[in-house]
Amino acid sequence: MQDYLRQFGARKVEANALVVRPVEGRELLEKAILQYVPVTALATYAEKLEGARTELASEIQRRISEFTAEDEEPAPPSDEANEMTLPDTAAAALLDRLAPRKR
Repeated sequence: MQDYLRQFGARKVEANALVVRPVEGRELLEKAILQYVPVTALATYAEKLEGARTELASEIQRRISEFTAEDEEPAPPSDEANEMTLPDTAAAALLDRLAPRKR
């Protein structure tokens, strides 16, 4: 055991103990984390993140609209009224990823 401790250190032994006893390991880690981080921290972070994501999505959409408006030539009429151009599709995909997620 002493050779193992010298080779890998006490932290490795502690990590191994957590792996073989996952329930107790989770409880121990949760207790340690909650000494420094309040229980409400995750919810508070999510609220702040939601506002920032919304703001970022709006700004990206504004800039994409500016960019495409400058370079765009009038498109010929399309047979399909709901056809999306490539920039619109890319913008929609990006906005879907940035939009606040409902949980």
